[in-house]
Parts: sequence; C-alpha cells; structure tokens
Amino acid sequence: MGLADALKVWSEVCHNYSLSVIGSGTILLNGGIESAFNTPRVLFVRLRPQKLDGRDDSEHNPAKTFVIHGVELVDKKELGPAIYDWGEWTGECRRIANVIRETTIDPTHNFVGVLPTLHMVTDTGLATCNYTPVYGRALESRMLVDGRIREVVRDVVDLCLGATTSGITFAPPTTIYSELVPRVEFTVKRGKKWVRESAAAWNWDDAGNLLLQLRRGHADDSHRPPASSETQKPPPDFNQIWATWYGWDVG
Repeated sequence: MGLADALKVWSEVCHNYSLSVIGSGTILLNGGIESAFNTPRVLFVRLRPQKLDGRDDSEHNPAKTFVIHGVELVDKKELGPAIYDWGEWTGECRRIANVIRETTIDPTHNFVGVLPTLHMVTDTGLATCNYTPVYGRALESRMLVDGRIREVVRDVVDLCLGATTSGITFAPPTTIYSELVPRVEFTVKRGKKWVRESAAAWNWDDAGNLLLQLRRGHADDSHRPPASSETQKPPPDFNQIWATWYGWDVG
C-alpha cells in the first residue's frame, strides 16, 4: 500500500471519529467556533509515519501508520499553493455538513459544521485535503463561565491523540444517553486481513489513564494552550468527561 492510500485508510477508516474530536477541541481551545467558521480557516494536521521496524508493510497495523505531530488552526493564505481549489473544498464541506444534519440525531445541537482540513506528512511531500466535522456548540458558552469545561476539552483531545498513536479506534456511542463513552475497537489481523473488533475487555479507568499519560509525555503540545497545574487533581471520571463533552450532563 502506498503512503497516500495508507493515509486515507488511517484517517478515514481507522481514526475519523478521533480526528473529528481532536479538530473540534483544537478549535474550542484556540479562538473558538466563530473565529474558525467566519474567516477562511483550515485545520492543519502535521503527521509523521510510524517506523515499521523492519517489518513488511503488509504486517503493519493500518491504525498505527502515523503519529500526529501537531494540530493548529491557520488562515488559508498561510498554506499557499496547498490550497488548490478553495471553492470546491468549502463546497464539499457544506455538502457533508448537510448530510450530517439530515442523518444524525443531535439532541444537544452540538454539531457546528465541517471545516477544511489539510493532512501533511513531514519529510515526504505528501499533503491531502480532508474534511473535519466540528462539534462543541453546546460546550463553548459553558467554557466562558466554567473553567472545568476547558479541562474536559483538553482531556478528550488528549485521549483521542493517545488513541491514534496507539492504533485504538474510537467510535461514537450507538445509543443516545445509555452509553456515555465512545465505543472502542482494536484493529487486528485475522488471516491475511486487518479487521476491527470490539475491545470487550476495555476498562476506562485503566486504559484511559494510560492514554492520557502517553499523550502528556509527548514532546509537541504546541497546538494546545499551556495546561494548568495538575497537582492534587482527583483521578479522572471518564464517564463524566465524555458526558460533558457530548453535552449530556445537563438537562
């Protein structure tokens, strides 16, 4: 599989939901929804390939092909020739947004729209135009009056960054309210094929903390504002974190 095809599988099949959460959180933490959608802005995601450690490409887990090296919200003019057809790109964003509005149950009215996204793989010359569904309308006004909401956004972004690095797939809950956390799946090889299987034994208290530790030990956190002191913090309540992210913690 070529690098461009591997990126398509990694971003659109394995981690499309996590990338949506990461993009949404980055917007909320860096200027907000109005700034992102009222001016020509692009989510710029820098990636680097994971090392194959001498293994054949067919033996490499497609969910672990890339590591996110940075995410930022940039003005489209900063990307220069990478923006080949802005009108076509934004038109497709509007089309995808209309499909989401028509086909998705959104009781908290959390969906905002779809933002143009550029994935660039460092040191390869590969850049692809993508589309990020953005959520967070239910959270943004709460962030202004409750500092804990910002911490929740940081937590879900870090959880998803840790998941993409580890090759763990998050998917949205299948049932509104009865499931407060994303579905979790592993990509495993069965015979000659890679398939996704439910992580039946997943424990959020253990695995969630490992993902946070993995991400917070990462060298590049430039896409996020500096974290506040985390000393004396109680253990994370992952049900509460995700319920707040989805806007299900309020009546």
